[in-house]
Amino acid sequence: MMQFKYPELLYFLFLLLIPILIHLFQLRKFEKVPFTNVKFLKKIELQTRKSSKLKKFLVLLTRLFFIASLVFAFAQPFYSNYKQGQKSQTIVYLDNSLSMQAKKNTTSLLEEAKQELLKQINEKNANISLLTNNNFYTNLSKKDLKNTILSIDYYPITVSFSKVLQKAKYLYSRDKNTKKNIVLLSDFQNFDVKKIDSSLHYKFVKLQPNNVQNYAVDSLYVSKNTADEITLKAITSSATKTKNNSSFSLFDDNRLLGKSAVNYSDKTEKEITFTISNTQNINGKITTNDTFLQFDNTLYFTTDKPDKINVLAIGKDTKYLAKIYTKDQFNFSSVSTNQIDFNAIKMQHTIILNEMDAISLLLQKVVVEFVSNGGTLVIIPSEKIDLKNYNLFFTSLHFGNLAKQVDNELLINKINFSHP
Repeated sequence: MMQFKYPELLYFLFLLLIPILIHLFQLRKFEKVPFTNVKFLKKIELQTRKSSKLKKFLVLLTRLFFIASLVFAFAQPFYSNYKQGQKSQTIVYLDNSLSMQAKKNTTSLLEEAKQELLKQINEKNANISLLTNNNFYTNLSKKDLKNTILSIDYYPITVSFSKVLQKAKYLYSRDKNTKKNIVLLSDFQNFDVKKIDSSLHYKFVKLQPNNVQNYAVDSLYVSKNTADEITLKAITSSATKTKNNSSFSLFDDNRLLGKSAVNYSDKTEKEITFTISNTQNINGKITTNDTFLQFDNTLYFTTDKPDKINVLAIGKDTKYLAKIYTKDQFNFSSVSTNQIDFNAIKMQHTIILNEMDAISLLLQKVVVEFVSNGGTLVIIPSEKIDLKNYNLFFTSLHFGNLAKQVDNELLINKINFSHP
């Protein structure tokens, strides 16, 4: 049956009375002109009166048709499958994803959608169910429905169009004679509408912000990690190319560690670099000063203070090794050849064979296993080294062989005092 989007405009059909009144009241004034002989004009006069009446009637019909067409056009008629007396059920999907934080004028898209929804609720909307990304509400009174709409807040997980339809079908009545309507209020970002269920009647209400500009921190990774410093690289993006700079700040809790300004005039994705200390735990975050869309303005991360490295020196007791492997970064211990705890070797990260004349077969076997499991081995040879014993050990490690001892002086021409 035919229905009208704006039926109240049909009241303007009263304007059809105007051409009818004009037709009834011949407002045209005739001027009398004296004429001597009308004998030859009588026939013409009869013909003129008939044609004049026909023209006036056609003009009247044309005016009536024009006014009626104009009124019907503005009333926007359409055909609907709705039958009189048929039950109707409406489900409203209100998108409360974080992208709905975008502003339109002074309010967010979600607030605008909620206000628009509240305006449309009236006493006739008794059979309305409300669906959001994280919840659904059915059989609510008008008062409860309004309170529920006002209480809806943002939800970080988006829902696809297919899942919205799946939830809606669960809420719909199983009565086949019930007309099923679904109204979707969203900005429709990443909302791929591919399959439309023909049994439902759709109304899509797209909400658009005034400004589509958005800056975001997309990802973060460690590009370099040393004993003293960690180099972080953050991938940032802009929704559009712009000459305006966006500022990105690095914090440890509330303590500012660094700041960088990025310009997106040439491309919409830029990489920025920060360097932080590797000697302490950091509860970090990278933020940007974007005021348009705020949910992707901050990226959080943590770094742990590196664990101390276990170092075991076997052999001669020398004080210089303890000065190299300091207590702030290493758990250093030193034992003689007759005090070795072979079970403790498995717990070490680094083994130092310090000036041992020969290495026992048992120690060789344990050290070879230690190296094969990823451990680090440092050998400081003795002046009285047993070449045959060491070469047997090196063969097990798949090293080269030691040749004879060479007594040559090596001159030191520079010392790197800044090396740890």
